[in-house]
This record gives sequence, C-alpha cells and structure tokens, in this order.
Amino acid sequence: MTRQEEIKHWFCRYLAQFNGQLDYDNLPQHRKDGYKMMVEEDIMPYLHSQNVVVKVKRESPLPNFENTRVGVERFEIQLATQRDMFKAGYVAVESLIQEK
Repeated sequence: MTRQEEIKHWFCRYLAQFNGQLDYDNLPQHRKDGYKMMVEEDIMPYLHSQNVVVKVKRESPLPNFENTRVGVERFEIQLATQRDMFKAGYVAVESLIQEK
C-alpha cells in the first residue's frame, strides 16, 4: 500500500468513526465505497489544491562532480552539499494525488 493509499484509508476510517460506525473493516462494501468516493472526490482534491504533499524517505541527490578531482575531494564535496541541503530544510516529497 502506498503512502497515498494509507492516507485515503485513514480518512475513510475516520469518517466512518465520525458517523458512529466504529468498525470500518466490517462495514458492507457499499458503505466503504461511499466513504472512499467522498475521500477521493472531495477531501484529497481539496488537500492537493492546498499544496499538501507526502514526505517520503529517499536518499538525497548527489552533486555534479564533473569539474572536481576524484577521491577524497569528491566525497568531501558530497558531504558538504548534503549538509547544506539538510540545513536549508531539504526533504523529499511526493504528490498527495498519484498520477494515473
């Protein structure tokens, strides 16, 4: 299950509980489909329009080494670049709504 699918499922469970249906997993399929439609057609597009994104774990990008010497200098440049990126607040994100 992708992070986006996990978020959709969480919203469905939350809406069901809000409506007094505490056991979402045992609801009839037509009720689950109703909650899923509400999440996919109303909630997720609204959050997407507000620039909500999903933070993901990913290796940080490597710098371009074309004009540097090999070896230790290259490694030091990579570490310094990554350190600067994280200080500046670099995070990897994906869209809340996956492209089909």
